Amino acid sequence: MGLEPSDYEDDYFEVWPDNWPAARLFMSIGNQWRGGNGLPIALDYGVLFHRLDRMKLSDDDYEQMFRDVKALEAGAIQVMSKTS
Repeated sequence: MGLEPSDYEDDYFEVWPDNWPAARLFMSIGNQWRGGNGLPIALDYGVLFHRLDRMKLSDDDYEQMFRDVKALEAGAIQVMSKTS
């Protein structure tokens, strides 16, 4: 994606316990990006939905996890667009 180790401010970051399930899901599909003009523009939601389905979540938890991953996706896109 064009990121270098120097693009990261710290070697470590904190994930609050409530956010850990979404962070783990996001990291597990972190190589599943749709691209445009040489930049990632969105996660492949087909892969995301497949993983969510396999988690056997309640309807409310499924929707919350989807929203949480979308928030992580938006942050990642913002960071990646600054480094290009």
